[in-house]
Formats: sequence, structure tokens, C-alpha cells
Amino acid sequence: HHSTSDFDGKKLWFVILFNLIITIVEIIGGIFSGSLSLISDSIHNLSDTISLFISGIAILFSKKKATKKFTFGYKRGEILAAFFNSTTLIIISGYLVFSGIKRLFYPETISGELMTIIAVIGLFGNIASVFFLRKSSKDNLNMKTAYLHLVADSLSSIVVILGGIAILKWQIFWIDPILTILIALYIFKETISSFILSFKIIMQSVPDGIDIVDIKKDIEQIEKIKNIHHIHIWTMDENQIMFEGHILLDKNITIEESDKILKQIKTLLETKHHIHHSTIQPEYVSQDNPERIW
Repeated sequence: HHSTSDFDGKKLWFVILFNLIITIVEIIGGIFSGSLSLISDSIHNLSDTISLFISGIAILFSKKKATKKFTFGYKRGEILAAFFNSTTLIIISGYLVFSGIKRLFYPETISGELMTIIAVIGLFGNIASVFFLRKSSKDNLNMKTAYLHLVADSLSSIVVILGGIAILKWQIFWIDPILTILIALYIFKETISSFILSFKIIMQSVPDGIDIVDIKKDIEQIEKIKNIHHIHIWTMDENQIMFEGHILLDKNITIEESDKILKQIKTLLETKHHIHHSTIQPEYVSQDNPERIW
């Protein structure tokens, strides 16, 4: 997996500045043209700019080393940024749907020419931004949400351009709120998966594709292990899976023998279940340490 250290931060800050300029241009153009879909696109762009800025800060924090207080480091800061970005997009998409429906009942005259020109400027800006972030979005959830912001903006700009042309040619002003609603629904569709994934990571959910029952069966087949309990599996980010558990041994073995069993478990977890960070506590039942029901 690519780490955030592989990412060229200069590209991200350039995209942030670029999107801020696009946002200002679209807000001004939307006000003067009367286009709700153009203003919607500018609001989406503004959320992009904010989310990209948050992503940039999160990446800087994620590179910081672990401390006595933050023993895991700051990697989860990127997940928090991804969760915040996806949450804001979902809220914005809901607001755009509401605004579009309202405009359908109270239509307004729109300048199709100005709407089209501004949308074309926004499209070129968004395409350039998408190009800059495409590579970094493949292996990083935080950058993926930022990238999806920009992809959605590019598509919405195309839709706004087509709407502007339709208004110019046929004077069908109702197309503007319809496009606004469609853009909002698309934003929601593209964002919900990132929202769910970042939420699961924050809540320390077992990652998709990992089956605790299967892992328990595999480990309990290892010789001298009576059972494994207190199992916890979670992720620090979208790549690093963590595992911890207690193994109950059926014999009072030496530390050397115990170490061999722990190595067997770690090898099993790494090769079969792709878990590369595990903490396992061995236990033994004796008269002084009676067996517990787990």
C-alpha cells in the first residue's frame, strides 16, 4: 500500500488554491446568472476546498510519530477527515435536493449564456484537480473522499453546461432545479460508501472480509491451544488491521514452547487472514488459576 508520505503535498495545496478560485468565480456567476445549479456547484466546490484543506492538515498530522499520549500516532486523523468530509457532502446533497424542489415550484429566469461560460471554467478547473489527485486516491481513504469530491464536481459541471445550453436554446428554465436534484443525488451515491467505511473504522468495527469465527477455529486447531477468547479485531486506518486475543493453553509449558505457539499464530494470521499486527496473551489453567467461562 502507498503511504501518505508518498504523496506530493505541493499538489494538494495547489488544488486547494485552484478550487478556492473556482468557487469564488462560480458563486459570482451563479448570483448574476440566477442559476441555482451553478450556485449548487459552487457550494459543492466550497465544500471541496474545505475538505481538501482538512485532508492536507490530516496528512501532516498522520506523519507525526507516536508520543506518550498518542501511542498509536496520528494516523486516524486521516479517517476523521474522511468521515467529516463525507458527512458534509451528505448534508449538502440533502440541502441541494430541498433547494431544487423549492425552485421547481418557484421558477426564476436564468441567464443561460453566463451560466454556461462559468460552468465551462469550473469544468476545466475540476478536471485539472482530478488529474493531480488521481494517483493518491487509490490507496488512501482520506484522499479518496477528496478525489470523489472533485470527480462529482467535474460531472456536475458537465450537467450544468448542458443545462445552460438547453436554457439558451429552448428557454426551459425548469431544467436548472432538475439538474440540481440530479447532482445532489449523485453526490450522495458517491459519498455514502466512504461515510460507512470511515464510520466503521472510527467505531473499531471488524473489517469487511475478516471472519472472527474462522480465525478462532484456525487458531484452536494449533496443538496445545485449548481455546482463544477476548478477541478484538479493528483497523487503525483503511490498511492496517490490528488483532488481540488471549489463548488458553492445555498444558503448563515453557516460555520457549509458548513462543513457538505465538509465532505459529502470527504466521497464520499474516498468511491466511492478512493481519500483520497482533498481540496475543497466553494463559494456563491451574488450581490457583481456575478455568473461567469465556
